[in-house]
Formats: sequence, C-alpha cells, structure tokens
Amino acid sequence: MSTFSDAGLRLKADFIGGKGWVIPFQLAPGNVRDLLEDIQLDQPQDIDNMFVAFYEDWVLLPRVFNSLKSDAHFAKYNTLMSQVAACYDLGHYAIVVAGAVSVIEGLLVDLTNDKSQSMGGKLKAIETAANTDFDILTAPVLISLNAFLKPLYAHKSFQSVQPVDLNRHWINHGRAELKDSRTDALKVINAVNSLGYAVKFLVP
Repeated sequence: MSTFSDAGLRLKADFIGGKGWVIPFQLAPGNVRDLLEDIQLDQPQDIDNMFVAFYEDWVLLPRVFNSLKSDAHFAKYNTLMSQVAACYDLGHYAIVVAGAVSVIEGLLVDLTNDKSQSMGGKLKAIETAANTDFDILTAPVLISLNAFLKPLYAHKSFQSVQPVDLNRHWINHGRAELKDSRTDALKVINAVNSLGYAVKFLVP
C-alpha cells in the first residue's frame, strides 16, 4: 500500500496548513499529490486563490457537509453550520468566522477523545499524529491540520497588536476586529469540513 513518505510533499502539506488551509479529508490521494506537486516553496504563490477556486470549480460548498449531517459526532453542529453556510452565501463572512471557529474545538475533542478544558493535550496529540502518520489517506490531512492549529491556538497577549492569522483566543474573547473576508470564512469552513470527515472516518 502507498505511503505518504515523500519529505518534500510532507513539507508542502505543512506549508499549506501554515497558510490557513487544511487538506480536505475526502480528496483522493492522487488529487492530494497533484495539489501538492503544483506548489513551489521557493516561489510566491496565492494559496488562498488556489483553494477558493477549488471549492468554486467543484461546487463543493453546497454539499460539503451533506454526508456529515447524520454522523453522531457532527449532528449537534447541524443547526449552527447550516446557518454558517447561509451567512457565507449572503456574504456575511465575519459572522461565519465567529460562528464556526468554536466547532473546530468541539471536533478536536471528538478526534482526540480528550474531554479536558485544556487545549494542550489535544494539540499535542495532533502534532504527534502528524509526525508519525505515513498513511496516504490520513497523513496529509493531519500534517496540514497541525500547521493550521498552531497559529489558531497560539497564545497571543491582549496587550499586543492583533495577530495577523486567525486566533481563537482573540476571536472568542471579543478582542479581534474580524475582517469581512471570504477567504478567512472559507478557511474556517474548510477546517470544520476536514475535521468533520476525520472524525467520521477515524473515530469509532
């Protein structure tokens, strides 16, 4: 069976996550490889436009949560995520970010089976999995997820300037000035989608 062991591709998966994008879990391995091979780390590229175009070209957003709705772990988010999707369609992107970012944390609890209040153990579990998983189906998702979560959950003092990257601490404590950004909204929706499928397929 194939493995995701190419160091260059693993580095690119980490790079994508650091840009705010988790590789969608439902992508076929060949599509993931094609996506990563198109990226050149030594050249400036618009990763945001690449992913936005991916969602638009495949008309993915309207059906992105369809097979998650009946999943036991995801069902509790159906009302919120349906309203998030409606806000996205209306162009209310700041509401999308504020509404969906908490779902990421809930799905991380399900994925790691860590029900404690602290995020430290959950983040460590994802980091460990990202560094040790070489399965062609799951490794790219976990590597990009780990890189995505680092800035989202980084400790950033309220006494300093607002972080450039989305930061859960600033958002949930009402300190962030959220931009009305379609890209930021899609990043959060994409992360919920990727995590939702990871929970669906990896959690008994």
